[in-house]
Amino acid sequence: MNLTSLFGAWDLMRVLRLLMGLLAAAQAIDLRDPLIGLIAAFFLYQAIANVSCCGVGGACRTPIKADAKQDKLDHTSYEEIK
Repeated sequence: MNLTSLFGAWDLMRVLRLLMGLLAAAQAIDLRDPLIGLIAAFFLYQAIANVSCCGVGGACRTPIKADAKQDKLDHTSYEEIK
């Protein structure tokens, strides 16, 4: 992990994870609750390392090739039903 990945590419979800982690950490300290502290550590780790439940940057999808999509549309045949 380099410094560019830590300090660059901050999107909305990464900032929200950081804020939720900081708020949960404040509550864990205030209430002296270790379970909330673990939740805070989880959110803070996700925000700092830019990791989500779906992997880095939320990349849970597979890319669709533009050529494959165009080929499907070109070879569509229709049958008339009476």
